Amino acid sequence: LQLLEQRAYQTLEAQHRRCLDKWLRDHPLLEQIRVCGTIAAMEVKTEAASGYFNEIGPILKARFLEAGLLLRPLGNTLYLMPPYCIT
Repeated sequence: LQLLEQRAYQTLEAQHRRCLDKWLRDHPLLEQIRVCGTIAAMEVKTEAASGYFNEIGPILKARFLEAGLLLRPLGNTLYLMPPYCIT
């Protein structure tokens, strides 16, 4: 079972990398795009200093909810994580 879980995580990581490279790598408002296992993260460029207290976070959260996306930005950092209940 551990081997199957490890392969699933590796597959999700590879999918994150492929999609981020294809769709977001050259986006003018994103930087520091990275992947660690099943978690992808990126920074939204703003005029304010990067970090947890960047004021773009609540704005992004509201816009994502309006679009039906459940993403929780921490400051100007966006984290993308699949739900652990998927197969």
